[in-house]
Amino acid sequence: MSQILQGDGKMQQDLKMGLCPRCRTTMPPINVHGHTQCAVCHLVIEECCQGETASCNFDTTDKAGSLS
Repeated sequence: MSQILQGDGKMQQDLKMGLCPRCRTTMPPINVHGHTQCAVCHLVIEECCQGETASCNFDTTDKAGSLS
């Protein structure tokens, strides 16, 4: 399977004009399970987890999880 490294910018132009690159609808995209997709044809426009990282703070004291 070949990977597309660089396109002609058409998809980005469509998105800037508010159009879905696949079905050309003007309906706004929706968020589904962390990614953004077209409301009509379900084309994934923005993948989830694009480099975001979670930050968790754990309590490491002796009283962590105690009820008293």
